[in-house]
Amino acid sequence: MTNKGTIIYSRDRFNEKKIAGNLSSKEDQFDVLSKMIKAAREDRNLSIAELGKLVDIQVDQIIRLEHNAKSVPIEVILKVFNALQAEISFNIKLEGHHIKLT
Repeated sequence: MTNKGTIIYSRDRFNEKKIAGNLSSKEDQFDVLSKMIKAAREDRNLSIAELGKLVDIQVDQIIRLEHNAKSVPIEVILKVFNALQAEISFNIKLEGHHIKLT
């Protein structure tokens, strides 16, 4: 069940917004993360400056995040997704164990 106003990105939506492609490398995965942040910001009709004010982060750091999430600390990524009212979860598989953090 989703909350009213929740945006769910299906594979078609990913393709439509050119978010996901062939996720063959770690760089590609970070690229998807960057594109998801930008898409969520745009879907909420926020400018980069408005998002920066919401999370108390400089505009240049938001721009960097939307172009290359690989170089941004995880705390900043979590702060941005929280401001965008996005639910985040991590799935970790390690030596036969599966951990889901939400």
